[in-house]
Amino acid sequence: IGEKARLVKNHKELCGLLEETPFQILENRTVKVAIGEAFLNVSGLGDYWLGRCDPSKAFTGYAHEFPGIVLSHNPDTFLQLQESPGDVVLSGHTHGGQVNLPYLWNKFIYIENMDFIRGLICRGEKKLYVNRGLGSHRPFRWFSPPELLLLTLKNQEAKSHDR
Repeated sequence: IGEKARLVKNHKELCGLLEETPFQILENRTVKVAIGEAFLNVSGLGDYWLGRCDPSKAFTGYAHEFPGIVLSHNPDTFLQLQESPGDVVLSGHTHGGQVNLPYLWNKFIYIENMDFIRGLICRGEKKLYVNRGLGSHRPFRWFSPPELLLLTLKNQEAKSHDR
């Protein structure tokens, strides 16, 4: 991505409309979501390729005593998040490869780390899930069916009782 792309500003009207809804924009920001008597940190990162990904800003309000999910459109951020809080990173961006044909697949994927195309990736205690998504950036998909993820999270106590 070139410098021209980095000059693109957020769409003011769209951001204004979103501010009138119950949705929250999590661009380099963390919110705590109440779950019973505990909380879950939900952190969102700015766009990696536009130079807006700022983990130090994103995790400023992170409550370290509670688990967390990190939302990052581009899975290339995963390696720089290894020392950051958050247990699970959820990404998309690649559409799961979208066109998985020999000799052509890498022409349709815009990513730095080819290990992060789709599925579950574990590095130490941190996990990344790259979703194939429902849409496409081209009007076709080959051998990368659309995906809608249902993610069930369990706390550490529940995990030890389930074994």
